Amino acid sequence: MKLAACREFDTVSARYGLQGPALRTDPGPYDPIALAIGIDRLYHVPVRIGDEMREVERLAAHPEDFDFVALVGASTWVCVVTCPPSPTVAPAVGRRGTAFELRFCCWTGGTTVEKIFTTPDGRVIRLRDTSREDGTVPAAWGSGPDDVVGTYVVKVHGDGVAEVLRFRIE
Repeated sequence: MKLAACREFDTVSARYGLQGPALRTDPGPYDPIALAIGIDRLYHVPVRIGDEMREVERLAAHPEDFDFVALVGASTWVCVVTCPPSPTVAPAVGRRGTAFELRFCCWTGGTTVEKIFTTPDGRVIRLRDTSREDGTVPAAWGSGPDDVVGTYVVKVHGDGVAEVLRFRIE
């Protein structure tokens, strides 16, 4: 997971009852650009087997504390984790008619994934895709003049990895 700016891990961990031990991904030193995007605020946190998706969705529902949350499975444990390159959405907020570009990461090239778009009014759109050679999955929302105003949630999952991003139409 990646903590939002100005959030302290101990405070966030206590607030959400996160299990330990947490591992900070801190290979530093970082250049100013890496620090500006918060690359020094990445943590791996174990979760109970069977609670993986529920935990990702629970944490990702709090963008005030987490910039993003992703799930990676391992043979004996599961972590809520992010991985470079970070999942991105640009822009994060826009008016009706804005084109939103999203990129999710961390699959082996050629992995079958499902993209699930949920609109603010509850409509769900499911699309199948395959991760690119670099492990990323691009997505987009070409907003139209009649799109519902509010927060859109996009989930991508496949082969033990799941990520959630949000964008907002105002």
